[in-house]
Amino acid sequence: MANLSIVTATGFTREEAAASANLKTDPKFDATPAFKKAGMPTGKYLEAFCEEYSQKKHKGLPGAGYFITVEAGVADTRERPYKVETIVTEGTRKYQTFYEGLVDVIKDKDGKIIGGTVVPELTKESKSDAEDAAKEYVTATKKDVHVRLVKTPIEGQPVALVVSYTPSINTKVGTYIFFSVEA
Repeated sequence: MANLSIVTATGFTREEAAASANLKTDPKFDATPAFKKAGMPTGKYLEAFCEEYSQKKHKGLPGAGYFITVEAGVADTRERPYKVETIVTEGTRKYQTFYEGLVDVIKDKDGKIIGGTVVPELTKESKSDAEDAAKEYVTATKKDVHVRLVKTPIEGQPVALVVSYTPSINTKVGTYIFFSVEA
């Protein structure tokens, strides 16, 4: 059978692994018990097992998808899978205001700027310097420039807090084998 497709994928759940594998068919049939009974074959023996199993179960029906759970994954079920660490600054923060030039600006539906590419040579300490630099840049590149105010801490901690991903203790990635007979 030349149209047998075998894909190995990993994920916290079988559905997640199937989504990451970009399968052409939906794996509906569980071949795990037969796989374990056959001694968990690998390599060319795995191909022979998949071919034999699809012939035995559905006579090599094109479009039939099968899955094998080699090692079951455990999904992260924490309601709040993060840890927040607040950074305390001794004394007060002192700031300096800069003018920063943006090109290739991204706007939301209300027209507010939500992103863009910062051009370092357009970052200036005064508005007039930023305006002059923006004029030169627009003349040279023929791209629009948006200049915005940025407050940068010069004294004190620039980081206010750190939020870290913290999964469940039992979370682990599983390994799955998907195979199907393609039409």
